Amino acid sequence: MQAIELQNQLIEEIKQIPADKLAEIYDVIHYFLIGLKQETKVEIKSQNSFFETYINNPIKLNQFTPLNRDDIYER
Repeated sequence: MQAIELQNQLIEEIKQIPADKLAEIYDVIHYFLIGLKQETKVEIKSQNSFFETYINNPIKLNQFTPLNRDDIYER
């Protein structure tokens, strides 16, 4: 189903909600959207944290143990 169709269906459903319950529906939608915004921030932060680790603390060549010919052939 396309987003426009879903949006129209949601609008029709909301129109059927009694007026005294609209505040409760508003709260549900409002806090749902706040949760989505926080979730997006966490996803972006976790994706960037991998790269930030290596940008801020690059791997130095002296951290590696050089392999000799025997190490390579044993594997």
